[in-house]
Amino acid sequence: RIITATNSDLHTLISANRFRRDLYYRVAGFTVHVPPLRARRDDIPALAEHFLRAVSAHVGPRELSPCGLDRLRFHAWPGNVRELRNTLELAAVQSDSPIIELGAVERAIRAVGEVASSSISDETIREALHHHGGNVSAAARTLGLPRSTLRDRMKASQGKGLNPAG
Repeated sequence: RIITATNSDLHTLISANRFRRDLYYRVAGFTVHVPPLRARRDDIPALAEHFLRAVSAHVGPRELSPCGLDRLRFHAWPGNVRELRNTLELAAVQSDSPIIELGAVERAIRAVGEVASSSISDETIREALHHHGGNVSAAARTLGLPRSTLRDRMKASQGKGLNPAG
């Protein structure tokens, strides 16, 4: 049995003669579509707990502070679950405490390869502002952005519902 994963549309690649049709029919017996992590933010706490439990044999028990978990919930996760795993492993290894605080999470995200603020969707910004009751400073911390950058994004997106009141 073979389990494969791709982020490419194989039907499009077959049409463009960039993937062999016969190979597709050999490996595509059962297809499961899994949305990207940014579309399943409610999965992040369970995944984080799983990854921290896995690394605990090497570094001791670790858990996320509420602020650290919030920061994970609002990251764009361009690297999907692998990026989350790598971020948590790094934060756990670098943390001197059993509680992984916001600063450790932010450093790990940057080290693993956080993308530019432009990749943070307007919807994610709206969610962070709503989550923090319109508190721009708290939303910016959660998103890992300077407050001024969040303000600039909000100003540039006027009319799209990006205001502190949500």
